[in-house]
This record gives sequence, structure tokens and C-alpha cells, in this order.
Amino acid sequence: MKGFKKLTAGLMGVVMALGVCGFTAFAAKTIPVKSAEELADAVKENGDITIILDNDINLNIDLNKKTLEIPNGKNITLDLGGNTLTGPESGYAIQFGEFDKSEGKGFEDCIYENNGELIIENGKIDCDSAVLNYFGNVTFGDDLTIDAENRGITTYGGEVTVDGAKMTADGYGILTFNSFHAFFSTPDSKANTDNDKNISPTVTIKNGSVINAGVSV
Repeated sequence: MKGFKKLTAGLMGVVMALGVCGFTAFAAKTIPVKSAEELADAVKENGDITIILDNDINLNIDLNKKTLEIPNGKNITLDLGGNTLTGPESGYAIQFGEFDKSEGKGFEDCIYENNGELIIENGKIDCDSAVLNYFGNVTFGDDLTIDAENRGITTYGGEVTVDGAKMTADGYGILTFNSFHAFFSTPDSKANTDNDKNISPTVTIKNGSVINAGVSV
């Protein structure tokens, strides 16, 4: 009986260890950042990432007036930690994904995909325009305030969700485009016709507000 108890205890220990290892393997990586440079490096990390600001960050000064660029396919929660992220004097504070209109390619040949997700929460973005989204999923979450002189977000395709955020823009709150209409737009262009790749964005406002002087959505 003692041998059986020892064997059972040993097996349970192995199972628990495997469970902990499994949980650790799939847990999101948490990265605290204190500067724009650290923030720019953190968004390039692999896997699911939670980035937490330890203090205010000014991209206009600390990143030489550049936009924070997040590559295609990244799954990132940007927790501002109750701090303020200040964008450049003109343009967007954050760009999620990218569009490559390669020379010589028509609209049918380009790729309009970004299977990543960006969640922004818990702080303030003070900017000219907040987010430029190429085909990804963007959520403006709890305790987030956006104060934009121009646009809250411009999205090409993709999904935009307001879930707890308060967005204020002097121009456009949420500006939407199909995936490639704006890139290949001429009066007689095939890009203005229905196409499997020319997908309209989805906008969902669950909770929060979008207030602006121009057009909300």
C-alpha cells in the first residue's frame, strides 16, 4: 500500500508539473517599458505580448517624431498603466500592420491580411491621430481616453471595437475604408467593384463613447 501511495503521489506530481509547464508555455509575455525605444523593441517580440508602460512616453520627443509601428500578425495588449502616450505632432501615434503596394502589382495581386489583434487600455493617448490600422483587429478597451486633434482611428478592412474607451477627435472618430479602395481608386477602376479581397471593415461599439466635431463613424 505504501508503494502504491508513493507511486500515486509521484504521478500526481508529474501531472501537476506538466500542467504548470503547459500554462507557462501559453501565457502571454509581460514586458514593462520605460522609454519609446523600449516600446518600439517590445512590439517586435514573438508570441502573445502584454506591454505595460511604467511612465509617460512621448513619441514626438523620444522616438524622433515617428509613429510606433506594430508588424502584421502581432497579438499585443498595450496597457498604458494609467500613463499618457503622446504621439508625433502630425500623423499617427500607432500603426498596426502595413500595406505593400509593390511596383508592378495590380490590386488583385496584393495581400490584404493581418491576423493580429491589438488591444489598447488603461491610460491616455494624446495625439494628432491615434491609430492607423491595416486589416487587423483593434480594440479600445477599459479606462482608455483618446484625445486626437484629427482622427481616432483610420482602418482599412479589419475590425474595430470600442469596449470601454472614451474617444474624442476634432476631425473623424472612426474613419473606415475597404481593404484596398483608397489605394487603387479611379472612377473606372475594377477596385471599385466587388472583390473577395476588398473587404469592408467591421465596427462595434459595445461600451464607451466616440465624440468628434466631424464624423463619428
